[in-house]
Amino acid sequence: MDADIINSLLESECTLVVKDSVTSTNDEVVRLLWESEQSSLTKPMVVISSEQTAGRGRLGRSWVSPQGGLYISLALQPQATLQQITTLPLILALALRRTLQGFSEVKVHIKWPNDLLTDNGKICGILVETSSLLAAGAGTQMESQPTVITGIGINVFRPEGGDRQDAEASNGIAWLADESDSKLSLEQVAASVINEVLGSLDSWKLAGFDFLVFQEEYQRELILMGKEVMVSDINATPLAQGIVTGIDTHGRLLLQDAGVAFAITAGDVTLRNP
Repeated sequence: MDADIINSLLESECTLVVKDSVTSTNDEVVRLLWESEQSSLTKPMVVISSEQTAGRGRLGRSWVSPQGGLYISLALQPQATLQQITTLPLILALALRRTLQGFSEVKVHIKWPNDLLTDNGKICGILVETSSLLAAGAGTQMESQPTVITGIGINVFRPEGGDRQDAEASNGIAWLADESDSKLSLEQVAASVINEVLGSLDSWKLAGFDFLVFQEEYQRELILMGKEVMVSDINATPLAQGIVTGIDTHGRLLLQDAGVAFAITAGDVTLRNP
């Protein structure tokens, strides 16, 4: 990827680092922050790679990161409380959905909390990690605000090869375009992602970090609305089931079962009657 092309397309200031391959972009951001001598982030740090050798996803799972994908991590210090930051993954999902819809010929949906799907499968995942102990090389801690590391993995170009495409379809993986599509570039997608994410974060800050201004749009794009679901933990142990009625202002999934309403903070969601 060409860092100069990405920089020329950016609308907001950030510190941009482009790598051919990394273990994970989140790990690379942390490494760069530790080596830095700055005590706080004056502007977001963004690391982009077209390959990860040890990517990871939500709930400690690995994230397969082949060539043809786009892997982006942003280091931020939003002036938000830890409770407010719990809605950040949902805001990011909205920003990414808007971006990818602009490149996709098929509808892009949100699956709570922050997976992006088309009818063909998952096209994007988001991982948000928070730490108040990211420090500079000289030992100066970034104490003013929690540092939030946001990792984004997008399936951009589907590799050529029929057998692989069949395998991907059976595993629920979707791509924005075929590898031979010359109308799309990783640089375009990367710049659009950064612009939309940073713009959404500015809107969130102007709203006092209140998720309410995003709630209606999120519910409109939530593929689970009105459907019966099962919520399980990382070990596939069922936690709850019911009809999805929406999202509250804390980003929790709202369910109703036999007239009883309750809110889910975390878990894996599957349709009971797909």
